[in-house]
Amino acid sequence: FGSTKYAKLWGHVRVRDKEYKIATDSIDYDAKSGRATFKNYGRIESIVSNEMITSKYGYFYPNIGSFFFSGKVLYKKEDLTMATDTLQFAYEKQITQFFGPTEIKNDSITINCERGWYHVQKEEGNLYRNVKISQLNRVVLCDTAFYASKPEIFTARGKVKVTDTQKKQQLMSDVFYSNKSIGTTYITGNALAIQIREKDSIFLHADTLTIQEDSIGNVSCMKGNRQVKIYNQAIQAIADSAF
Repeated sequence: FGSTKYAKLWGHVRVRDKEYKIATDSIDYDAKSGRATFKNYGRIESIVSNEMITSKYGYFYPNIGSFFFSGKVLYKKEDLTMATDTLQFAYEKQITQFFGPTEIKNDSITINCERGWYHVQKEEGNLYRNVKISQLNRVVLCDTAFYASKPEIFTARGKVKVTDTQKKQQLMSDVFYSNKSIGTTYITGNALAIQIREKDSIFLHADTLTIQEDSIGNVSCMKGNRQVKIYNQAIQAIADSAF
């Protein structure tokens, strides 16, 4: 429609610009706003990288590199995959925003949550609602979290539970922070550390617990500050602080 600058295409539709190519069954294109919409499954692939997004519904603005997808959305880039219900992607900033049950996965970590944003180039983001972060030997459960892969930093809040099978350790608190580059972890707010042993585990309560690791990731020391309580079958102790 020349007067309204509106186009409707169907049957093996292909759209291409300098950076992306789109394949779908049908597209409505509004040239005035620069918005293209597909409603029956589409695939968008980057020409300059191995980035690909598929979904049932979607609309995008080729001129500004802004995309919105809904219904069985799958994003792939190198070893990163992201499966969600609704995804908004700002291509220029390389930032995705997602809504609904979401799984983000690469070769070293799997993240599950219900809402948040993720920078696919920097591999970092904020995660909300029923967050689960799974690594080879560690699982973090919490209400909200910030994760960055380089350096590996976790910040978790709200009903935090961390299980480390390699160190045979469980941590529970209101706030959790971990920085692998400096080998430091601390938990605060109803903090509890459980060192799991075959015969008798050790329970350490405190307002704040700090765990220091050596260069190969083994726990070298644990410090408790304020209202320290230590329990196992053989010993009980209370203190203002403990090392």
